[in-house]
Amino acid sequence: MYGIRWDCVPYKKKNMTPETRKKTAPLFFLFMLSVALAINLSGEFAKHKTLMLGQPVKNFVITELGKPFKEFSPKVWEGKIAVINIFASWCEPCQAEHEILIKLSKTIKVPIYGIAWKDKEENITRFLDAHGNPYTLVGYDHEGKTTLPFAMTGVPETYIVDPKGLIVFHHSSTLTEDDITDEILPILKHLSAPHATTP
Repeated sequence: MYGIRWDCVPYKKKNMTPETRKKTAPLFFLFMLSVALAINLSGEFAKHKTLMLGQPVKNFVITELGKPFKEFSPKVWEGKIAVINIFASWCEPCQAEHEILIKLSKTIKVPIYGIAWKDKEENITRFLDAHGNPYTLVGYDHEGKTTLPFAMTGVPETYIVDPKGLIVFHHSSTLTEDDITDEILPILKHLSAPHATTP
């Protein structure tokens, strides 16, 4: 998985004597420990990697899908609780979570804004026509202008913003039913409560 050639590890060499193996065994153990630690840390980093929590989305301007003269920017969710989902029609994980987004859009009163990232307009339109459209509005980002403002690592990515425009939730992989039930719905319920504060 990580490109380790086991036949290149000294401990595995066939011409080693038992005495040499005893000497190199601790080195091999340390090597494997460092690999395991690196994998673990990379996993933790992926899990908690976002630096966007508590931050506003930096300004960007793209166009609305199908309306080339209408701007789409953070102003569209200004003063609102909103879910923002960045997707692409060519992205298989996006296709996998799309049905979940359809269900979510029918469950909540909060608007879901889509941003179609590095895609062709005709492909996005065809995709939404075929599978349904859970979005209040869709921004068309064929140049990837939203990559830096959202600190994106790829698609799909999902965010929740509070009425102040601050990001209170960031999910950087395919949404599941558990993600909706355990995280998104409780956050939206909390934000919708009277005198709610950022979770």
